[in-house]
Amino acid sequence: MGTFRDFFSAWGFLTVLGGSKEIRPGARRWWWLVGLIIGSCQGAIYYFVSSYFGTIIGAAMGLGIGALITGFLHFDGLIDCADGLIPPMEKSRRLEVMKDPRSGAFGVIALVFVVLIQFSAVITLPHCLLVILLFGGIFTVSRTLMSLTMTFFKNVSKASIANHFEVEKDGENAGSSFERELRKKGGFLAFEILGLSASLVLLGVGNYLMMKHYGASMNLFVVHFVFTFFFVVIGGVGVALFSKKKLGGYSGDVLGAIGVTCETFGLVASCLKW
Repeated sequence: MGTFRDFFSAWGFLTVLGGSKEIRPGARRWWWLVGLIIGSCQGAIYYFVSSYFGTIIGAAMGLGIGALITGFLHFDGLIDCADGLIPPMEKSRRLEVMKDPRSGAFGVIALVFVVLIQFSAVITLPHCLLVILLFGGIFTVSRTLMSLTMTFFKNVSKASIANHFEVEKDGENAGSSFERELRKKGGFLAFEILGLSASLVLLGVGNYLMMKHYGASMNLFVVHFVFTFFFVVIGGVGVALFSKKKLGGYSGDVLGAIGVTCETFGLVASCLKW
């Protein structure tokens, strides 16, 4: 029963499409699955809308509805991170700037830049059903890396919503005994590995079909597949390491920025022609 509650908690947190509004630490186990569903839906929207209205309308609808589904949560994190991490300032002020609800020049520029890149990448992708697999794989990696960041990096924001997904080993807020044991036994890491494995399958099949679509040599399949996967990972890890350098760790905004960056890098890598 707890597994279903954790999934609906993850769904309710990462989307605006119902689910449970209860924030459960164990929900992190299913972030990757929610990412898979959201990404696949975006890919499907792009494919079917562009079939009748053209690729430009399809790309706009796919990316736009996808952002609406998430409540613009991750784009908000991208804007805050750009405002707080990029400009030169004292480390002590960076979190204060990121908490400011107003958007600065760096955040606006970053948002426009990312949206333009994503839109350009999507309209470059082949118009066939394989885009559903590519979107699903990329979004699975992005949500998995958000969880992995929480596993391996320090949370430096005491007011961050990410605190609700931390499971401490001891103390009043440690959660249920199951959640404490999950943390001690590396249970989150096991599900994060599961998420990465699922993304490898989706990206592998998607890249294989893409090679066939373009009539390219199958010898290039492995190269293209590995390049796409690691390009997504590099994007997310890069943001995490940059945040560690500037803040000493991560915050909820950083997790959102990681998600958007992974998606952007993944879409660009999928467009590479050999």
